Amino acid sequence: GKPGSRWRMGWNVLGLMLIAWDAAIIPMQFFDYDSSFFTVMMMWISQMFWTVDLVSNFFVGFYRKGELVMDFVTIAKHYFKTWFVFDLVVVSIEWFLYFVGQGEDTSGGFIRLARSFRIFRMARMMKLMRLKEMSE
Repeated sequence: GKPGSRWRMGWNVLGLMLIAWDAAIIPMQFFDYDSSFFTVMMMWISQMFWTVDLVSNFFVGFYRKGELVMDFVTIAKHYFKTWFVFDLVVVSIEWFLYFVGQGEDTSGGFIRLARSFRIFRMARMMKLMRLKEMSE
């Protein structure tokens, strides 16, 4: 799809809201707090969103020198050179934490530390701001 389409801009707004959620909830994870149904559901929504986002980025065009590029192979190469490794690392850490057992921290803070890597998603805000500038 086109990076400036209504659908993609809506998707990016949802991503910004999830980044804001992460910014609020991640610091709380360093303290003993009781997870609620809401926080667990938000974790799952975020997990699924970023996993789908990782795949969907292979199908979203980009602008090169003001020209929209929509060729799949070119998009994939561009994604591999820009955000793919970052996205893959963050999503993989989250899935790893899920399978390890995110509720039990028997590793002296390792799980909390690994969860804090989600804060790096805020770097994606720069990407979203660039997309906004390109769509104007």
